[in-house]
Amino acid sequence: MKQHLNPILIISFALLFLFTSNGCYTTTHRGPWTIKPGNISPSVNYIWFKNTEADDDDDPMELIGIETRLGIMDRMDIGYMRTMDISSYMDDDDAKGADMHIIDIKYQFVDRKKVDASLQFKWGNVINLENSDNEKFWQNMVVFSAGSEFYENRFFCHFTLEFLDDKWHPLPSWIIDNESDISFADLTKQITLGYERPNRTGLYPVVVVGRQFNDDLSVGNNMINIGVNFYR
Repeated sequence: MKQHLNPILIISFALLFLFTSNGCYTTTHRGPWTIKPGNISPSVNYIWFKNTEADDDDDPMELIGIETRLGIMDRMDIGYMRTMDISSYMDDDDAKGADMHIIDIKYQFVDRKKVDASLQFKWGNVINLENSDNEKFWQNMVVFSAGSEFYENRFFCHFTLEFLDDKWHPLPSWIIDNESDISFADLTKQITLGYERPNRTGLYPVVVVGRQFNDDLSVGNNMINIGVNFYR
């Protein structure tokens, strides 16, 4: 009975937040490793953001992320994430947060003993953000991940490019065919470093730190992500 208890608890905890919280955002809390074909891997994580120019007494943005990944073939998986804003400003009746439903596909193109790497395409539907024509916005993202395992310790890093648009871009056409004249400085960038600790229970604690840049590589948001990933 005990071996089935941990995944049941984590899934129940995820569903509780899914139906009781409001708001959203996204970050990367897994390394380049993919889920085995046919396996499902849920996770729960807490995300903390604060602008580099904010005062010490300013409240941070706080989020809860719920994710489930499914292995579809060797070295390839897909994921769904729902992120929810639990920041202090959500106590205001007029606050909408920034809810998103996020889907992604990840391919691990390097699988070696000393280094692993993957490429990930992510798309987030921003629920509470619309243009003048009542069209929803999409957060189109490309993530490059690299990592290594040392004595049952996983270390990894990510570089993410994000482009907010009122259209869904199945491929990063905003990089390949730049019709909107978007420069690299205009893209939101995210650089993170993470650590995941494997263990026999299947519940892997993970911590990620980094910075999100809104224009150049100076001013942005410092971020901390703490969570638990479940593997079987």
